[in-house]
Amino acid sequence: NNASSSCDDIRTLKAQLAAQSETIRRLQDDMQALNMKYVAEIERAAETLYEKDMVEQELEELSCRLFEQANDMVAQEKRAKYALENQLRKTQEQLLAEQNQVRDLRLQQQQDIVLQRSTSSSISTTSCSSSLTEYYSPTIMEAFKEFVKQSTSTTTPPSSNKQQQRVPLIKMHQQYSFLKICQEDDIEPCLRFGLQSRWSIKKIIDYLLKQPCFIEKIDSSTTPISADHYQHHSNTSTSTHSTPIVGCCSACGEPTSELDYRFRLDINEDWYRIDRYCRDRLVAVCEFYVFIRNIYMGFYADRDVSLLYEETVRLRLQIFYAR
Repeated sequence: NNASSSCDDIRTLKAQLAAQSETIRRLQDDMQALNMKYVAEIERAAETLYEKDMVEQELEELSCRLFEQANDMVAQEKRAKYALENQLRKTQEQLLAEQNQVRDLRLQQQQDIVLQRSTSSSISTTSCSSSLTEYYSPTIMEAFKEFVKQSTSTTTPPSSNKQQQRVPLIKMHQQYSFLKICQEDDIEPCLRFGLQSRWSIKKIIDYLLKQPCFIEKIDSSTTPISADHYQHHSNTSTSTHSTPIVGCCSACGEPTSELDYRFRLDINEDWYRIDRYCRDRLVAVCEFYVFIRNIYMGFYADRDVSLLYEETVRLRLQIFYAR
């Protein structure tokens, strides 16, 4: 019985040992599976961290690009605004030039009408009488007397050293109503040589307020055309006969073969060839300003104001007939 009992115990223990071994094997399999999951999770976490770093880097690069693009857009906007402002300024200047050109054209048309009417002696006489009435108006006479009075009261004898301290007429002429009237009614219309002229009326007036200009008759046989500022006018005539060289007057721009005079403001400037009609205009204006400068400098302080005014009327009429 004891032997039988021992055999049973042994079988029981073997069965238990086998069960324990199976349990250990299953636990080892479970541990291996858990270890593989753990390794996979670690790899997945590392990959997630790497992707996070890449996303952050891309965000940083994207932010930098957006910032640069924003700066470029601001710079382009400033450049576009500057270009538009320049275009607007040029357009305004062009508009002003066109308006001045239209005004000059209207004035030229009015002058042409006056010139056509002046061919009739009766109309010319009426125009002369009307001009004389206008020139002898009390308002203009009083303005001239005021100009002479102010010039005389602030003038020292020409031999005095104080004469050099006198304010130049170019800085004072806008303060004298007489000179403003003469400039608007006589000088500026006389110096408007037409739409083809490129001369600056203001430049000529400002210079003549300081000193005379240079106008002289030229000898075409001794003075070459190349010596002066000269504009050639193309001649398409096919005639075999010799024809005079046709050029353009530097003042009015009209083509003519009779450029017998030349003009320049300063001794250091080039000569400009002009025709007789433009020469008469320039001479009339120059003589007027020479007389005005002499009054302003006090050279006629001892003369009667009425006689001085008579001379201004003569010079203004000379300007009127010249234009």
